[in-house]
Amino acid sequence: MGKAKLLPLFLAALLACSCTSDRANHSVSSPEAESSSALASQAEESLPAAGQPEQGGSNFSPEELEQLYREILLTYGAAEPEDPPKPGWLLAKKGASLYYSDIPWDEEHPMEQTSYYVWRLCWMWNQEADVDWQTAYSHPQVDAGWFYPADEYESLVTQYFPVTAEYLRQSELYRADLGGYNLPGGGGIGMTPWIILDRAEGNEEADGSLAVQLHVTLAFDTNHLEQNTYWILSARVQPDGSFQYTGWQEDPSPTQQQKEEALVVLADAPTGMGQVYTNEAYGLSVTLPANWADHYTADEVTNYYSDGSQAPAIAFYYQGQTAAPLGYLHLVPAAYWEARDPASSSLGSEIGRDEEYVYAYSTWGGANPFGPGEDHDFYEAMHLAPEEESAVQLEFSE
Repeated sequence: MGKAKLLPLFLAALLACSCTSDRANHSVSSPEAESSSALASQAEESLPAAGQPEQGGSNFSPEELEQLYREILLTYGAAEPEDPPKPGWLLAKKGASLYYSDIPWDEEHPMEQTSYYVWRLCWMWNQEADVDWQTAYSHPQVDAGWFYPADEYESLVTQYFPVTAEYLRQSELYRADLGGYNLPGGGGIGMTPWIILDRAEGNEEADGSLAVQLHVTLAFDTNHLEQNTYWILSARVQPDGSFQYTGWQEDPSPTQQQKEEALVVLADAPTGMGQVYTNEAYGLSVTLPANWADHYTADEVTNYYSDGSQAPAIAFYYQGQTAAPLGYLHLVPAAYWEARDPASSSLGSEIGRDEEYVYAYSTWGGANPFGPGEDHDFYEAMHLAPEEESAVQLEFSE
């Protein structure tokens, strides 16, 4: 299954009721804060070829450039993983990231308007932990995704991308009658690649800015659903350290060293997870269908609900492949569960409850992501139909 031509935007009903984030990113945090102390100790090891630009001069020290490159990568849609395969590797932000896109763009050929909304959503998750999202960004009329007021949306997007407000408004995302931007929903999450900075190149411009090209590898640690791809992320950096993205182009000539750098993640391995999944932190165990044993992995994520609440969920994937989800165990706040509209909810079937949560299992609603072969057949046999959700049994620890 190849990457979608625009980008796999969101999990089912992501914007209507919830959104998921990486296990290593339970809380939404700022890339600047995340990178400050880590970079000091990882500078030489993590980005071996990313010191001073290979061409042209710079007013920035090697340490300042190191942090600047990482900030550029993070702000485009990356997250700091807790335990990367190698120091310095980043991970595409799960759920909304421009790294999912395989459509090149530059200053003369901007991205489609939807992509800027996806970037704005990712910015909210990464940069606005202290903002009351429900108060600031609820749709003024219906419960249908996040709504961003036009002035602040256009100001932020045009700060980081070479587009105009007029261009952004040439889309159904823009609601002139409401004065803002809204996307009601989206499709699947897609593969989540590792982001590896191989090298940086740059030229100092006549106006004192620095034109930077970051050569990155997108590495996929799965059973050949995707192949690694190589891209150049371009940005123009001002003397004060502010920057604007100027392009995303496929790298026509990645180095052999660059290709070999990512090989450590390309091994197939059994998951080792049995039929009974146990989560000691939440005091529960889940008995899954017998044919799931040794063919799935579980990952803790966070759901953000439209009433402003948030709660954990457990995502189950075939062989750990995030492009092949099997289903989700949602720990839904009881108040939200009782107030929701069951007809429009995608939270699945209730399989248990306690004083704090209703535990609901929802099967993945997408199509089989594999072509003919063993993986296709295994996934088909493991994937439950909605009417089979009761096959997942929940027990609480004593």
